[in-house]
Amino acid sequence: MTLTVVGVVIAQSLPPEDVPGWNIIKWGMTVDDARKALGDKAQTSTEEPGAAFVDIEKLVIKDLPVGDLVAECGIYTKRNSDVVTSVSLMFGKVEEPPSTRERSFDTLKRLLIEKYGQPKSEDRKAEPNSFGRGQDVSSTVLWVFPSTSITLLRHESIAYSDGYVTLTYRAADTKAKSVL
Repeated sequence: MTLTVVGVVIAQSLPPEDVPGWNIIKWGMTVDDARKALGDKAQTSTEEPGAAFVDIEKLVIKDLPVGDLVAECGIYTKRNSDVVTSVSLMFGKVEEPPSTRERSFDTLKRLLIEKYGQPKSEDRKAEPNSFGRGQDVSSTVLWVFPSTSITLLRHESIAYSDGYVTLTYRAADTKAKSVL
């Protein structure tokens, strides 16, 4: 009996071998499938995509609770497609203080490590911003699975005291992998 309980505890703490989507959204679902799965939480996006956008937001979930945080969730397809290929969650507002974004980033990183294990990579870089006024600082944490990449990003514009925290689940491009 003791061995069985220990085995179950160990199995529950191991990261998954694959992540085939986000939450109840699985890669390969159509937008209609995703809408049905999410029920009345999901609304059709009113975002007008730019001409150069590759990913097109099709559904949104406003005020999505993630632990003590709240996100706005976007569900995306490739241009001219109806198949879901990514889900992006944005936390907080750009005008919030940097300390709020830092806490959100740290909380999400901890939760993601608990769920998915250690990330494949972590990067922090500072670069001059595009307006020549100070630096932009970005912190990126990446998890990679056979079907999905998960990217946690925190971006701060020091000159303008604004920034954002996003968490993106993206389907792996299996067609590209087979050619490479």
